[in-house]
Amino acid sequence: MVAVSARQWRLNDYYAVLGVSPRASDEEIDVAFRALAKRWHPDRCAGDAQATERFKEITAAHDVVGDPRRRVAYDRERALAAASARPQGGPASPRQAPTPGSGGRPAPTTVNPRQAPADSHEWAGWTAPARARVRRPRRFHPLLVLSVGALLLVSGVLLAAWRLTVGRAGASFGAAAARTSGVILDVNGRRQVQFRAGDGRLVTARPAGAATDSTGSTVRVVYDRDQPSRVVLDHDSFAKEFTIWFAAVKLVVGGAALMVVSRSQRLRRWIVEHTRAHARAPVTRVGA
Repeated sequence: MVAVSARQWRLNDYYAVLGVSPRASDEEIDVAFRALAKRWHPDRCAGDAQATERFKEITAAHDVVGDPRRRVAYDRERALAAASARPQGGPASPRQAPTPGSGGRPAPTTVNPRQAPADSHEWAGWTAPARARVRRPRRFHPLLVLSVGALLLVSGVLLAAWRLTVGRAGASFGAAAARTSGVILDVNGRRQVQFRAGDGRLVTARPAGAATDSTGSTVRVVYDRDQPSRVVLDHDSFAKEFTIWFAAVKLVVGGAALMVVSRSQRLRRWIVEHTRAHARAPVTRVGA
């Protein structure tokens, strides 16, 4: 760690040295430092005195703003320096501070790690362009994920309960429901169903709802043993049953998984890192 006095803090803009905003997060500062340190490392620029001085400057800047406690003290010293400089030369720039022996002129803009020259000999006289606005990293909201997971879990349980109770044909008949087969008839322009009840009686009744089956077709019937005239057509199929239960299981499992993720810091960290790595990955265009 390079020893730096509080007076030097007031004279140096370490945020500009690292090419980041004063509001940059700790992660953004670390990323900028690693990129600059790799570019200006003495092992890579052997024999270049300017590169060595640049590496020392980058290291000193990171030692200050890369440490949360020293960064707070540094920001306080910068604020005091800006306040003391206003009566003499007007408001000081938040990103540039006067250098010693420069007659009050602000320090030149430093390097952006992504736009600096690749060759260390091109550094002299080079001025970095204006920095683009740094995007804040996406954050993970455990409470929101927990709420969504609980909502999905409850929805799956309710769907399963509905299917087991009132979601089946003839569920309103309760224990008196009986199943058989019947034939669709056309009686005075109205479609009715004829079937034989459990006691042997031949019953012709109009089913609840609209009978869309063609005349003469055989259908499955659910009727009330106590009142055989109460009839519904059973159009449930294996595909319908499978779809409903698959949706219910998917909701329950997905909701439980989200609830587990919201309570596990390790899983949350892995998801955030995986999402960021995927967002930074280059997109390959087909046919390019």
